[in-house]
Amino acid sequence: TTEIYTLSLHDALPICFITLPGDLFRHNIQLAVIRLSENSLTWIPDNIFVPSAHGSLGMGSVAGRHERARTVGSGGIDINSKSIAVPAPSRLRELHLKHNKLRSFPYKSLGNASTLEVLTLGGNRITSLDVNRIRLPRLKQFDMNSNGLTKLTGPGLAKSMPSLEVVDFGENNLTRLPDDFLNNVSLTQANFGGNSLQKIPFAVSSMFIKTPHVLNMSGNPLDRKSVV
Repeated sequence: TTEIYTLSLHDALPICFITLPGDLFRHNIQLAVIRLSENSLTWIPDNIFVPSAHGSLGMGSVAGRHERARTVGSGGIDINSKSIAVPAPSRLRELHLKHNKLRSFPYKSLGNASTLEVLTLGGNRITSLDVNRIRLPRLKQFDMNSNGLTKLTGPGLAKSMPSLEVVDFGENNLTRLPDDFLNNVSLTQANFGGNSLQKIPFAVSSMFIKTPHVLNMSGNPLDRKSVV
């Protein structure tokens, strides 16, 4: 069978997807890029990025490859001859979900997408974000632009997204940033323009003062003494 590496169903009118099949990876564990922007998605299935058992016994650990099961007792069914294949890890690199109707961040779904490098969620309706619940160790680009976001919680992005290079929280309704939100991440670009921020945490400003990287804070009602 032919493996699919890229799935593009963005701007799919008149079809306009409102949800995704839970077995999206069942037959395409090589899928690396998903483009589903400009649809009407309202939620993402929790287990969508968990590939089902696929292929032969070449996957997983030695113990996993040779797991066997047997039911015993009267009327029991012997399935000892069937090995349980261990699912291969997801190879997903990019997930584009801009301009849908998501009302919450898909924490559980993305818990199974540890290989993700690009995540775009701009133009949805996600009003709060708890970075404590996110673990995306390879993520390099993160877009949360234009969500009506009012609240960021968690100590910072270093633990949840340690490889992050570009982050976009522009055009939201943020009034403050956690003091250490951008500490210990190697950002080259950060956009917080078009929010309601009055102060820039020192950890944020000092990071970009010392480097030639881009920090956009335009369109915020910043105080003249905005570095705290």
